Amino acid sequence: MEILSQLVIIVALLAAGFYWLVVTNEAFLQAICEGISGSYHRGDGIGRRMYFFRGKFAGRNLRVEYRFRPFTRNRRQDELEIQIPVIQKFWMRLVTRSIPLPAEEESFAEQEVPAGPFLAHSNQPQAAREFLETPEILEQLAKLGPVTRLEIYRGTLKALYQKASDQLYRATFQEALEAIVRMIDAYERQLSFKLNAVPATESCPYCRGRLNPQTETIVECTQCITRVHKACLNENRHCTTWGCGSSTAQPC
Repeated sequence: MEILSQLVIIVALLAAGFYWLVVTNEAFLQAICEGISGSYHRGDGIGRRMYFFRGKFAGRNLRVEYRFRPFTRNRRQDELEIQIPVIQKFWMRLVTRSIPLPAEEESFAEQEVPAGPFLAHSNQPQAAREFLETPEILEQLAKLGPVTRLEIYRGTLKALYQKASDQLYRATFQEALEAIVRMIDAYERQLSFKLNAVPATESCPYCRGRLNPQTETIVECTQCITRVHKACLNENRHCTTWGCGSSTAQPC
């Protein structure tokens, strides 16, 4: 009985320690999101815990996902991702210059666009360059803080911060949120009304998946003839081409 009692105490101490580590990490997300209306949710991933915040910021739906490993000795092995829905006009990914291009993205290396401390990759490099080189956007990029990666993909802008708890505070986090919202506003406004037509390719400009008319319904924009999956157009509710104002399509 004595051994059993000791085991029960050890298990209880381990459970209390785990709970304390989880709560300590979760408190970081609560601190930086203070003052923003929303709710928190817990989740699990492979080898890590996840803590979510869902709410509204500047009139836009906001999701913040915080991923961390409670048992690691280095608490700074965490990451935070901001997610805000956007009407997608082209796929774009910004990464800091110090990060090598992933192997699966090497085909986009020739489409790099310099943007301050970042390199941008896009399926519409001309449109991305036009967007990123405007003074308004360059000003907002400088306010993003220690962001590792920013991507507009499948109707969502995602901004990733690694070692988040070591670099982000409430003021810097919310300044970055304000900058991201201003970038989205400008992106959806399309600062130029010049149509940057997209040549016909085998990839969907929204999801970047293969366009296969044998297995999926493919449509083309009635204004600029950009081809896209019908399901992707329905999801985005707007043509994915920069400068195109159409929301209608026809069968290819």
